[in-house]
Order: sequence, then structure tokens, then C-alpha cells
Amino acid sequence: MSRPFLYWLLVALLVLASGLMLRATLSMAVPYEPNSDEGYYLRMAAVLETEGLSAYPRLFEAWNRDTANWIYPSPLRVGHLLMLAGLLEVLPASLETLSWLSVASQLGWVLVCAWFARRLLPEGFALCLTLLLATAPLLLGSARLALQDSHLLFWLGLAIWSFLDCVRDPSQRGMRVVFALSFAMSVLVKETSALMGPVFLALLAWQCWVRREPLPVLSLGLLVVLPALLVLPTLLIAAGGLEPLLATARTVLGSPATNEYAIRYGSGPWYRYLVDYLLISPWTTLAACAGLGARLSGKRFEFGDRELTLLALLGCLLLVEMSFFTKNARYLLILELPLRALALAWIFGLAGGARRTVLVAGFVLLVVVSDLSSFEYGWVRHKIYDPLTGTLMQLRGLLPR
Repeated sequence: MSRPFLYWLLVALLVLASGLMLRATLSMAVPYEPNSDEGYYLRMAAVLETEGLSAYPRLFEAWNRDTANWIYPSPLRVGHLLMLAGLLEVLPASLETLSWLSVASQLGWVLVCAWFARRLLPEGFALCLTLLLATAPLLLGSARLALQDSHLLFWLGLAIWSFLDCVRDPSQRGMRVVFALSFAMSVLVKETSALMGPVFLALLAWQCWVRREPLPVLSLGLLVVLPALLVLPTLLIAAGGLEPLLATARTVLGSPATNEYAIRYGSGPWYRYLVDYLLISPWTTLAACAGLGARLSGKRFEFGDRELTLLALLGCLLLVEMSFFTKNARYLLILELPLRALALAWIFGLAGGARRTVLVAGFVLLVVVSDLSSFEYGWVRHKIYDPLTGTLMQLRGLLPR
């Protein structure tokens, strides 16, 4: 049996097991909130499904007209709404249908990570990383819900992995297309994904001027900007013109400052995300911090130093950017990628030979068992909807219920 065949057999079994587990948990009570974001998604998608795409400008008009709508997602999320409208053509108009998109996105995310990790990193490391990402409780919990977070994770993950591959080999035209389309789609699924643009440019600058890697800076820089040429016309057509689009953008940018829920439950310092991740997955978060500390001390990663260093920088830059916005662990699901990659890299670097095999196997087993237990306890049994810091601390017994 060839190694590639064995690798993909194990990945296929992992995806199958994940799908069956998520299907089983969907039969239990999922904490749907019909009067919250997912209910609004469903209503907007149902309008598009019954009235067609020509109804899209009316969604912008209705959202802008009534200030009560401003606490809900805006019609700027064209990619997510069109995907939902397409699903409603073949599935019932229910919140469970929205959950199925989350499940499919989670399984797609696992496959994307498995493919790119094997392409950019050693096979054993890639398989362990895929397993850790497939069993992350925050990601599994989000995959049960009718929100857009898992859908965003798929496109954003594809954009990040394809960007790393473009940096590795800038001559790949096909990979450039994959990056441009996936980055554009991530922005159309959730507008805050545009913040990844400066992050990608910063990573490119790091490789060129700090790592002194000979890269076509201009062409790769333009590649990062190119998705805007896809996103802006799409939004202009959907909004029915520049004025409603600008009005929506102004409201989206200004509404968090007056949103009582966001102010009360989404404030805090930049390290709030790290606190939340520590409460959700303590082993990987602690190991990732150790891995980052080792890299900052000057110790290079044994393999994949370019990719792992860029992922570490990406995580740090995202924490800086998101410190200025409302904070919620499900808003930054993509942080799982650099955290788990760093954690695994640190464990791999602690020993060599047979000792490494035992150490890595023990760590992966510990994390998988701990994370699946955390998922079952928090998201299935106690039905977490928003993984807020207070909720997570109550689950860990650090605050009274």
C-alpha cells in the first residue's frame, strides 16, 4: 500500500467519522435562535430563493430603512446568502438546512487542510495537523450552528493555504487563481475578511525584506489586491448602486459602537482571544505559545520553517487587527490553524527518532480525547451558542453558574 494512498485513506476515514458525528449531534437539540442572526439569514435567503436575484437591492433597502435591523447581519454577505438561496432550492427553508451548510463547510475545511498540509509539510506532520484541526471543539461546535462562521472558515482557510503555496512557488498560475477566488469569496461571505488583505501584504513584505527571499513582490502584491476587483462590482450590483452600498458600509462600521450586546459581551483586551482558546483547548494553546516562544528565541522549525513562521506571524497580526473590534471566539475560528500548527511543531521539535514518535502520538491522542470531550460537554450537552468568555469560564467551573 503506497504512502499517498494510506494518507488519503486515513483522511477519508477522518472526514467520514466527522460527518457521522456531526450528523448524530444535529439530531440532538441544536441551540437555534430564530430571532437572531441565523433567522435573519434564513429570511433573506428565502426572499432570494422565491423572488430571484433581482430582489437583492430590496434587501439592502429594507436593511438600511429600519434601524432595528442594524443589529443583524447586513446584505453585504452576498456569498453566504447566495449559497443559502441555492440550498433552499433543493432543501426545506429551515434553520437545519443552514446547519447542513456549516457541516459541509467543516468537512471541506478538513479536506483543504489535508491537501495543502501534505503539499507543503512532511506527510506525518500533515496527518497529525489535519487530525487536530478536524477535532477542534470550537470548529465542531460552530459546524452544528446555522451561522456563517464555518462557511467563512472554509474560504478563508483555502485563501491562507493557497497564499502560502503561492509564496513557495510564485510561478503557479492555477494556485494564484485559487487564492484570488477564495479570498474574494471569503470577503463576500463576511466583510471583515477584507482585513486579511493587509495581513497578506505584511507576510509578503516579511518574506521579501526580512527573510530576503527573492519573490515577485509586485505581482504577488497585485494578486492580494485583485479580489477587490471581483468583490466591489458584485456588491455594487447587489446593492443596486453606490449610494445604498456606502450607506450599508457606514452602518456596518458604526453599529458596534451602539450595539449593547457587543459592548457588554464583546469588549476586552487583545489577549481575550487567547484566554478563550485556553479555556476551550488548553493543551494546544499552551503548546502553541511555547512554540511561538521557541521561534522568537531564534530556534528555527526543523521543517516547513517558511510556512510555519508565516502562520505564526499571521496569528499575531490577526490578534492585533481584531483587538480593535468586538471580540468573540467564533469570530476568529481561523486562529485554530496557526495555534495547532505551532503546537504540533513545538512537540515535533522536542525529540527525535523513536522518542519523537511516542511523544507526538501521546500529545495528539491527549489533545483529540480532550477536545472531543470539550465539544461533547460544552456544545452538545450544554448547547453553547456564543462561546463568550463568561460562558466558557462557567463551563470550566471558574465562575458560578
